[in-house]
Amino acid sequence: MSKVHSFAGCLKAEFLRLILSPKTYLSVLLVAFAFGLSVRISGFDISWGDGVYFLGLAMNQSNTHLLLILSVGISFSTAFLEDWKHRYTLAQVIRAGTGSYAGARVIVCFVGAWTAAFLGIHLFLGLISLKIPVMSETFYEMYAYAPYGALAYSRFPYLYVLVIAAIISAGLAFWAVAGLLVSVCIPNVFVAAGLPVMLSFYITVFAGDLPQPVNLSLMGRYGNVGFGLWGSFLYTLFFFLALTALMGVFFYKIVKGRVSGEIH
Repeated sequence: MSKVHSFAGCLKAEFLRLILSPKTYLSVLLVAFAFGLSVRISGFDISWGDGVYFLGLAMNQSNTHLLLILSVGISFSTAFLEDWKHRYTLAQVIRAGTGSYAGARVIVCFVGAWTAAFLGIHLFLGLISLKIPVMSETFYEMYAYAPYGALAYSRFPYLYVLVIAAIISAGLAFWAVAGLLVSVCIPNVFVAAGLPVMLSFYITVFAGDLPQPVNLSLMGRYGNVGFGLWGSFLYTLFFFLALTALMGVFFYKIVKGRVSGEIH
């Protein structure tokens, strides 16, 4: 079997496990809950504003972002530990190779976390729309001062929601893969899910002095990195993907070492 076919088969199997796993849907619920909890405990007057306004207010609170990282980390950062515990890793490596397994695991971790976060954001907006509009023309004026806010004035105003949701989700998916990398170094569920939360907190504390194009905290909250609307959007996504790919290389090397030690 060629490497391409091995990787494709491994990727297909991982995506199937993703779809069938209850943890995937748990993360969707947890992301929506995190936003709802933030709005609830912060004392915001829900009668003044729309869904997107409260989404932005929640994202500006550091506690919300940390809770969101934990919400996706619980399901996706700990996946390798489950694979290793049930000897699924060894079976896949023997069948498809270390590269195929590691690549598929990282890709599915990122895509799964991104999808769960994206759907969770829209679940939150859907639930809050039972009381207030998701987007209201009354508040469009506020969007003008927000990064990507110009999209609210386009022919398709909801594009603004899709763009900021995509960026938030990419940031959370990046942290999920960071937790996955942690898990292969420190085989502990709590460390794998919790350490990225701690790292994100310290990055937020010290991020003020970082330039915009490398400011993880700013980009994770869909901040403008100085390349224009679409330039900033594409750059932010590329930045998270590039860091994810780099972590994927380290993940592969460490998994290869662990598997070699197990086999020999």
